Amino acid sequence: VHTTSGSGTNRVLTYPLGEFVEKYESSTIFGDGPGEVKRCATFDPATRTHFVSTVSSLGDETTTRVVDEDGKTMRCRREFKRRDDPEVDVWCAEAFIKQ
Repeated sequence: VHTTSGSGTNRVLTYPLGEFVEKYESSTIFGDGPGEVKRCATFDPATRTHFVSTVSSLGDETTTRVVDEDGKTMRCRREFKRRDDPEVDVWCAEAFIKQ
């Protein structure tokens, strides 16, 4: 996944398909570091959907990315459910437009 913000910040993330472990130094989502999270990524070419689930010490996160048929827009939905407080269920939706 490669995105560039309006201010020009580039971000490149590589998600191998299947289950994998990702190490981190510190994260507001994953917890104080260093540590690691368990992840699983899938891709469905028929629907152009990339799905990543993450299990961390703080909770579970899912990210679903779908690219429109014309390839110009990627829609992303993230959801985080806190492990120690089931009342915390946060989500956001973003649209990335290719220019």
